[in-house]
Amino acid sequence: MEKTKSGSKKRDVEEKEPAKAKSGGAAAEKNGGAKAGRTEEAKQALLAKRVEQAKRDIVLTADRSEIDALINEVPEVEGPPMPIGELVTEARQAIHNAEGDIEPLCTRNYQFKNIGILRALVEHVQALHIAARANMRKGRTDTEVEVLEQAIEFREETLGDMELAVDGEEEATAWIASVRENEGVDDAIDDLERIVDKAPDMADELEAVGVDAEDIVEGAKALLQKLAPEVHQRRGAVTTEYQERDRAATALQKVLQRLYKFGKVVFRKQPKRARLYASAYSRTRKALYRAKQTREKNKQLKTNGENKTPTV
Repeated sequence: MEKTKSGSKKRDVEEKEPAKAKSGGAAAEKNGGAKAGRTEEAKQALLAKRVEQAKRDIVLTADRSEIDALINEVPEVEGPPMPIGELVTEARQAIHNAEGDIEPLCTRNYQFKNIGILRALVEHVQALHIAARANMRKGRTDTEVEVLEQAIEFREETLGDMELAVDGEEEATAWIASVRENEGVDDAIDDLERIVDKAPDMADELEAVGVDAEDIVEGAKALLQKLAPEVHQRRGAVTTEYQERDRAATALQKVLQRLYKFGKVVFRKQPKRARLYASAYSRTRKALYRAKQTREKNKQLKTNGENKTPTV
């Protein structure tokens, strides 16, 4: 009898222990859920705080000393990191994109006071660019004016042929548009040099519309030989201004690239939006380089195939 009672008591204990464990597990799960909820609430509160701060920072005007400090960090450079017109356009577009993406960028704690610095650098670079170009126009000879007109006409005709040849291909069309928007003697020289580099890459496409890429290259080089010496005679007087512009442009690009870096991380799972945080100019240059490499490879394969001795 005693044995039966003991066995019954043992079963009672065994039945209570699982119930206790189940109850403990439910309590732990409840506590864990509550803790997770509090953590999420804390994250949202921190994000809201960052967003409010960002909205205040994004309208601030950068102090001139901040701009000068950034420029002073840049050593002497040879030319701007990219055409000034395209750099300014990309920076303004990036500022616009950031203004619409405050909350997503705040998730990675992007400092929106940098937008004010970007704005100030854009205005500073553009002012330096305009001043340097204005001084470049002083003392312009009749020969330079005449050759410049020829260069602009040649550029427009060549870009028209290229536009027809690429038939709407996105990257090439963007490159053509970037060249077409330039103006003035400084841009004319730069554009002629770019055309010299670009035309051979489009040889097949140009040939398909009846245009010889070699003729384009020779024409551009001939104009460069006439125009460049005339311009260089006046360039010594404004060399310092151009160096200051180019250093400011380099500082602008560095601040811009930092914004791009944050945008790529924040929108890494959204390729279309991430694309907005990348340089269209660099993307076009890379696409043209890849296309050139592909054409050269195909030509080499074709040459090797033609030179291959047929087996009997």
